Amino acid sequence: NEAPPVLPAANKDKPEVPLKIVEGKKEKPTPKMLVDFGYVQASMNNHGEAMSLFERALKLDKKNEAAYVGLAKVKMQMGHPDQAIELLGGALKKCPKSAAIHNEIGIAHAKMSQNDQAIQSLEKAVELDPDSDLYRQNLAGILVVQGETEKAYKYYSRMMSAADAHVRIGEILG
Repeated sequence: NEAPPVLPAANKDKPEVPLKIVEGKKEKPTPKMLVDFGYVQASMNNHGEAMSLFERALKLDKKNEAAYVGLAKVKMQMGHPDQAIELLGGALKKCPKSAAIHNEIGIAHAKMSQNDQAIQSLEKAVELDPDSDLYRQNLAGILVVQGETEKAYKYYSRMMSAADAHVRIGEILG
């Protein structure tokens, strides 16, 4: 029996990630598999390998929102939120109604202390997916930082009790 194929780890001190095996045969990687493996590599700070996997997923599916977001997250982990914004701006041309991409652009702007742009992108993410607690929470957090606590309270109170919303705002304000 031959050993299962693996995606090599960029850092030899970290474990390798086995490819999915179906009845003893190597399955051709799908965009979803590549994205999933990309997130595993990113979680182990194997940035080069993660970026390669996300890029391979995008070659197979040029509208893969998860691959764009994953690639942007790696760029931010590496300290390049400006590159993430540039990448995601291009992604919006292919996926203009992607709440996930607008959310990630907002996060990248926030990392660069560009809070007005962050709010604009996060508001678009919430508009596109009003049921997402994650997007509302990201928006509310930036609103608090900008001193717009009443507006932030409106978003927090949709996710938690009034008392918890006030506590969350207080925690952010310090």
